[in-house]
Amino acid sequence: MPNIKDQSTVNAIAREFTSNGRNAYKAMIVLGYSVNYADRRSAMVLGSVGVKAAIAEIDAKIAKKQGRTVESLDTMYQEAFDLGKKSRQPAAMNGSVLGLARLYGMDKDAGVGEKTVIIISPKVERKSVVNKEIEDGTKST
Repeated sequence: MPNIKDQSTVNAIAREFTSNGRNAYKAMIVLGYSVNYADRRSAMVLGSVGVKAAIAEIDAKIAKKQGRTVESLDTMYQEAFDLGKKSRQPAAMNGSVLGLARLYGMDKDAGVGEKTVIIISPKVERKSVVNKEIEDGTKST
């Protein structure tokens, strides 16, 4: 089994991960890890500082090769926002704003996952309407 403390292993995991559609499990299997280990530990290995740095380096090289920069992505988001506004699609506009916020690190919830908020309304005392006939057993005419 490859040693994660070895830089060449770290680089190999990052290369395989970025080339196979970003599947950590498959990357570890290809590199010789056992199925059981890859199943249980792929997220942990992928989250290690060295592997994250190697993936970021590869992603930066790919972005540079494809000509993508923060400025070009900013332009793409701005164009998507304008298109959403023109076609009266608030969801598209919102998606563009969120993309811009993440691009510039202003999205406070980025990478945290979804949060569920439960709102419990205060107990409201309800008045029961009681029919006078039922209450005293008499029938009114």
